Amino acid sequence: MKVNKVERLHIHSMGYPNSCYLFVVLSFRFIHYTGKRFQKINVVNILEDSMKLWVKILLGLLLGIISGVLFPKFAVFVKPVGDIFISSIKMLIVPLIFSSLVVGVTGLKDPKKMGRIGIKTMALYLLTTAVAITIGLTLGTILKPGVGVDLGSAVIMETKEAVPFSQTLLNIVPKNPVKSMAEGNVLQIIVFAILFGISLNFAGKTAEPVIKVIDGIAEAMYKLTAIVMELAPYGVFALMAFISMKKVKLLCKKIR
Repeated sequence: MKVNKVERLHIHSMGYPNSCYLFVVLSFRFIHYTGKRFQKINVVNILEDSMKLWVKILLGLLLGIISGVLFPKFAVFVKPVGDIFISSIKMLIVPLIFSSLVVGVTGLKDPKKMGRIGIKTMALYLLTTAVAITIGLTLGTILKPGVGVDLGSAVIMETKEAVPFSQTLLNIVPKNPVKSMAEGNVLQIIVFAILFGISLNFAGKTAEPVIKVIDGIAEAMYKLTAIVMELAPYGVFALMAFISMKKVKLLCKKIR
């Protein structure tokens, strides 16, 4: 991994010392070339592409922590990279959920088969919810968290009244699907996507052009998701650098 002269001049122009420059450049280069270098090792060739990405993300996390501790100014400088990564993930949510659900529903042409899958999905959801509640109640009874803690100085928070079940059902049906997508209301988007997919199936041949368009959108979103995930190591690096820098500053204040 040779050092680029342009990169050296760019880092020096920002006033960073040689040690900071070398660590930063080598960190990004190391993350970038890890997959290619590991391809020469027979043991790593067994891993799938997702594992290679996982290794890169782990390296980005570790190098980000080290960078944030050693070079706090640089951690602030690269924070926008992490913010861009988070924004790009949020960008994928609405179109990916809508297109993939519509494609999945339209792929089930038989209404009976779709009904069976829906019943099984609901049963699995209720089962896993019951298991999670049981585990939570059991651990709470055994461990008794909060016992003996002095809450005299705690701030009393006013709890809101529970929403009636009928109102919850009304809230999942979107009054304006476009508004629900703009606000990122995932539950309403899911309901609309399922109903829209069922309607396309009932429409028959006249709806096939619409199905093809949404299918193309779904494929494009899958590719875009893959592109964003390839940038995950760099986003994780930037986020962990900034977080570790803040933690170190907070620790220093407490020590003083």
